[in-house]
Amino acid sequence: DYGIPNLAVPFYVHSTSDGGGTWKSYAVPLPPEAEIEKGWDGGSYLGGVGNCNIVSPVYSSTSIWKAALLCEEQGWMYTSATQGKTWIISPLAPGGEVMEIQFIDPTIGWLFDRDPLDRSQGLLYQTTDGGQSWTLLKSTGWTDIQLNFLDAQTGWAVVSTCADEACYWYEYVQALVKTLDGGRTWQLVQPDLAR
Repeated sequence: DYGIPNLAVPFYVHSTSDGGGTWKSYAVPLPPEAEIEKGWDGGSYLGGVGNCNIVSPVYSSTSIWKAALLCEEQGWMYTSATQGKTWIISPLAPGGEVMEIQFIDPTIGWLFDRDPLDRSQGLLYQTTDGGQSWTLLKSTGWTDIQLNFLDAQTGWAVVSTCADEACYWYEYVQALVKTLDGGRTWQLVQPDLAR
């Protein structure tokens, strides 16, 4: 349910370097400002930020791992260069509900926030420093997005907009869009299926 803590703590990352033969588990640290709440079941949960989910991997190579902890009220980027033993935690762009996040390499990535007070509006941010800071690229009328960047300039997205102003009926219109300037401007693509 919206607003109810759902992420049990502590939580762990599990990794293998031999194709799944053996696994190592490491407790993932909580953000510095984290609150712990007791749940109705007696368990401990990440509190004060609502419902959460983990997007993993946001980016992954043999040397750099990135994951995102996305909650209704706040989000954090987790980066590890030690295969999960230690993590650098940095806050995601302020304001709104994070709907999508994608990195093409350890430093360049995009994040899409949806305003929880106006579900018909979204904000597209970019980072060039691995998620330490975010720059607003575009304010949109999109409510949701699925990003797929090929490089720092070229990207595609399936975007959704509300069919009515208030987004009350969850009737969404979807479109395919493309950018050639890193997300600053987008063009509508009209797919034509070959017969």
